[in-house]
Amino acid sequence: MYQTRHELLEQVAAWYYEENRTQEEIARRLGLSRSTISRLLQEAREEGIVVIRVNKLINVDAELGATLVRTFSLVDAWVLAEAPAQYTTLIQHLGELCARFLQRQLHDGIKIGIGWGTAVYETARNVANIPLRDAVVIQLLGAVARGHSTVDGPECARLLAQKLGATIRFLHAPALVESEATALALLQEPAILSTMELIRQVEVAITGIGTIDPELSSLHRAGFLTDADLRELARAGAVGDVLGYQFDLQGRVLDISLNRRLIAANQQMLAQIPKVVGVAGGLAKASAILGALRGKFINVLITDARTAAEILRLNS
Repeated sequence: MYQTRHELLEQVAAWYYEENRTQEEIARRLGLSRSTISRLLQEAREEGIVVIRVNKLINVDAELGATLVRTFSLVDAWVLAEAPAQYTTLIQHLGELCARFLQRQLHDGIKIGIGWGTAVYETARNVANIPLRDAVVIQLLGAVARGHSTVDGPECARLLAQKLGATIRFLHAPALVESEATALALLQEPAILSTMELIRQVEVAITGIGTIDPELSSLHRAGFLTDADLRELARAGAVGDVLGYQFDLQGRVLDISLNRRLIAANQQMLAQIPKVVGVAGGLAKASAILGALRGKFINVLITDARTAAEILRLNS
């Protein structure tokens, strides 16, 4: 009756989950025991034929989202209506919201670019197990974290790829190198060059938005920037970064050595990607997010209501 076990699992799962037949009914139809049907249903879940997800209630402020879309000519904006006071909890909720957005974009053959940081990690962590055919997850920024490997680009890419059954293309280089000459040489290496070319085929990219606030700066926490470096960036007009590229409040990339020593997808490459999702929140990041919006680094924003209101106030 069934040529493969996979077909049997699909049929049992369809009867049980889609047609609401009982395990006893299915057992009688197939001439099997009820316990066998129970085992087949469990196997269907383990094989990814059945995906069960609990959707937590996350309220979205649609009006604020629409205002952001109109103001900054965005593709989309999802705004968390009730922002938790604690920053770590806020980032977890934003990751859940971003994961929900990403899941709506998924299809076989998709190429997804991924950055690094806590919000990106929370996004990957909250994506459901949805096996895809021929999907690829591509690292957008060289390795960053020193002592924070779980939120570094390679780990975020690995986690997301595992959820989707996708292959991974790593960017095998440090995010920031010692000299501009070294960066130029690395960008000509065949392995890095081919990954950079693949980034141009990305359909959806997920990135955090960094800040020069020493309490929240991921580059500072990772040991790439010192307190003195952050003060120097502030004097140069920096308000934040996307994939390490420092920009001012108008979204202009600063003409500084740091920006020329990065191994990462740049502003021009991001502009070619149909959906670049920036996931970030908290009032301390409002200026950085505004700069990213003005500079067109992103065209989809996932943030919280308090931060969205502050961004609109700063832009007025």
